Amino acid sequence: MNRKGKVISSVFLSFVVMFSLGSYTEATESNFTPEYDVMFNSSTEQLNIEYYPDKEKNINWFSKMLSNVGATIIPESYLPTYKDQLTVKNQLIDGVDTKECWALSFTSAMEAFNYVKNNADKGEVYSARHVNQSCNSTFLEKDVTENRLNRNILTAEGGNFYMAMTYATNGYGPVLESDMPSDTAIQKIEYSALDTKNGVQKHLEGYEEYISVYKCKDSIGNITYYNKFDYGEIPTTEAEYLALFSNQLSTSVIKEFRNSVKTQIKNNGGILAYIFEGDDKKDINYSLLTYAGQFVKPNHAVLIIGWDDNYIADGWKNEGAYIALNSYGENEYDNGYVYISYDDFYVEQTLVGINELNDVDYSNIYQYDELGANTNYSLSENYSSLSAVNIFDRDSSKSEKLTEVGISSFADQVVDVYYTENFDSAGKPINFVLLTSDEDVITGYTTIRLKDNITLTKNKFAICVTFKSTKSSKATIAVEANSDIIGLDLFENAIAKAGESYLVYTNGEDASFDNSKPYYWSEMYVLDSNNKKIYVNAAIKACTSSDNSSEGESDGSITSKEYTVKNHMITRVPVNTTMSTFKSKITVNGAYTIVDKTNKEVTGNLVRTGYKVKVGNDTYEIAVISDISGSGGDNYSRALDLAKMRSHLVAREGSILTGVNFDAADINGNGTVTILDLLKLRVLSVQ
Repeated sequence: MNRKGKVISSVFLSFVVMFSLGSYTEATESNFTPEYDVMFNSSTEQLNIEYYPDKEKNINWFSKMLSNVGATIIPESYLPTYKDQLTVKNQLIDGVDTKECWALSFTSAMEAFNYVKNNADKGEVYSARHVNQSCNSTFLEKDVTENRLNRNILTAEGGNFYMAMTYATNGYGPVLESDMPSDTAIQKIEYSALDTKNGVQKHLEGYEEYISVYKCKDSIGNITYYNKFDYGEIPTTEAEYLALFSNQLSTSVIKEFRNSVKTQIKNNGGILAYIFEGDDKKDINYSLLTYAGQFVKPNHAVLIIGWDDNYIADGWKNEGAYIALNSYGENEYDNGYVYISYDDFYVEQTLVGINELNDVDYSNIYQYDELGANTNYSLSENYSSLSAVNIFDRDSSKSEKLTEVGISSFADQVVDVYYTENFDSAGKPINFVLLTSDEDVITGYTTIRLKDNITLTKNKFAICVTFKSTKSSKATIAVEANSDIIGLDLFENAIAKAGESYLVYTNGEDASFDNSKPYYWSEMYVLDSNNKKIYVNAAIKACTSSDNSSEGESDGSITSKEYTVKNHMITRVPVNTTMSTFKSKITVNGAYTIVDKTNKEVTGNLVRTGYKVKVGNDTYEIAVISDISGSGGDNYSRALDLAKMRSHLVAREGSILTGVNFDAADINGNGTVTILDLLKLRVLSVQ
């Protein structure tokens, strides 16, 4: 591979730490915090929320937050006027805990967003069950052991905000509660049950993650604030205990941090938080807890919708509390709500807020990181910029407009965005065009809407994003990495391949990228202990809308408004299409005949893959969706279709699908053949 100057591909990965929480029956305050009685009810099992701690940012991060805070008046107390209209949900079904707090709080956040923005669909209730079923291994089909997001975790063992956010940014939801009610016991379902009558309701275009704040409380209740805490072994001395905390935050920074949290609540409806919940009281104020020789981590998710700076409950030293919507029904706690002290050790460790939620206005989402970004990809030196490229395949017979680019990030950064449809003979993109520059992306997920929509016409395109360092953070690229790299079983099915994501630069000395100069490339991978490349994918998405300006698809002698006609192929013909229906959907310039694979005129009733339309000296081959083998729709042919697709997916020698067979296997019509097509084929096979 050509390189210029210094080799810049030495990689550091900054991992996102996640904890799978176990269960316990009782817990106590840490030895170095005030002791008081904590009464636990009989339902104290910790939910398996996957926990991301230690989100570090330089305090200059707050300068951006302050610009937003300044535009919002921060009262001493706040509850939204629509509080009583929000649905108080219940994760207990017939006395059994579904452990869906993470999904319930997430859907409640979307509902609160609709209210505060006075959207036309305010009052709609979204299905937490659909979130849960989509993000867990919940399918009855024997060989579908992972879900559409390839997560290999079990139903009803919990989840986290990041799974829910990824589900929504990927375009899988939310759906209406009426489409998949959350009021029954969780059970495994048919994969096809995820498809709902009313479809996806919203497009999550942006969410923000806040820094983690940990409280070190002394023996008389005074608190010092830190940005990092080591959940390692429990110390035996106070000095060891204090050493667990690092990156101290001043009280002025904490004040501005809380103002930014309150601004999020007031402007966008709420903020998602992890807490520890171990009793049935409406007032929550825990210090650091221990159980069985280990520190206790958060076990519950809530949606904070308000605050009261003057609230002080019995036993509290300091005033101030967040007001959160809980998920145990309106008959529990304070009509379904809890007050959580600002001093609570857990409440400010993980905060996530939705800040951009719109109606679905895209036709396709092009993406690789379906499990979500889980680590940073950065180089061994603090370069001022890094540029990542994702290459996407598409169906060139369909004209689409590139409308949005979605970017995950673990830091607040500034980005430039480029695109191209031009590639050299080696398959590398060339002639990048700048779409927009100096756009802010936040810690979380940001969608950049393009001012000028770009019409895509070719069979592949590439998006390049240049990440530029700021005063508060260095340039890094958020990626999805396999568990072999990050050591987390949750991502064992994450798949990245060569030719999908690259670093690109024009100057090897500083890693900068200038689209007016020759480009140099570096694959994005990490070497394992055997020097084998394990690829990662840049967390960059592209959204397109269909360009319906044409009257119909045409290729020489044949035109069709129903089917795709390209390269002397007629594709996207539905399975079980009859000959008479097929003929009525095409317009042919001249006399024609339809022949089978042996060039004999067809006498049967159904159209099959491999049949051809002959017009004079021209021949057009037909691709019928899911009929990969061209054998028809009986049980034998379905088994053959499944076998052919599996062989293609594992790249078995001599079994790679091409031409009309590939188009037949592309069941969802996005120009690629993936596990999603296999799952859809299985659904068709059992119908």
